[in-house]
Amino acid sequence: MSLLAQFKLHQALSTPTPNVQTPACRTASLSPRAPSPFQMSLRRARSESIVEEQRKKRLKHHAVTVCKSLNLPDDALEDFASLDAEEKLNEIRGVLMSLCRTTKCMQRRSY
Repeated sequence: MSLLAQFKLHQALSTPTPNVQTPACRTASLSPRAPSPFQMSLRRARSESIVEEQRKKRLKHHAVTVCKSLNLPDDALEDFASLDAEEKLNEIRGVLMSLCRTTKCMQRRSY
């Protein structure tokens, strides 16, 4: 039923007629109820979880694309893609430190 039809029906039922009384429960059921705070928080939680799932899926897809472009196995970056930003930064920093240490060791051996 369209909103206009609901409005007209509500108006017709709420207009008192001289001989007929409309039961209060009937008019109350036609008026829209505002969602409770609990229902609103559930909707928000569901929508946030859906957005988070879509974000993770997009990141994993991008990781596979990067792996393919670099001729790596498709799942090489899968674990990395699911990390938070801070965890990613820590892991990158660790890899860079390891590479620097390896490079310095290689330079020392070549002398």
